[in-house]
Amino acid sequence: MALRLLEKFDRGNITVKVYRDTEWEEYSVRLYKNGIEQINESYHCEYLDDAVKTASIMIDEDHEGEKV
Repeated sequence: MALRLLEKFDRGNITVKVYRDTEWEEYSVRLYKNGIEQINESYHCEYLDDAVKTASIMIDEDHEGEKV
């Protein structure tokens, strides 16, 4: 798997990273809490703008129902 980091968003203990996966020809958005990847919170799509918008939404949520 060849991943290239394109964008990184940080807020508190939450990090969201946008990667380009050249093997699958898609973008991957990955959520990390306290440096640990939350595998069930990843998102895959075809378009960079979709990936970046999704990452922006993900960084604004803590995925436990509270704002960060």
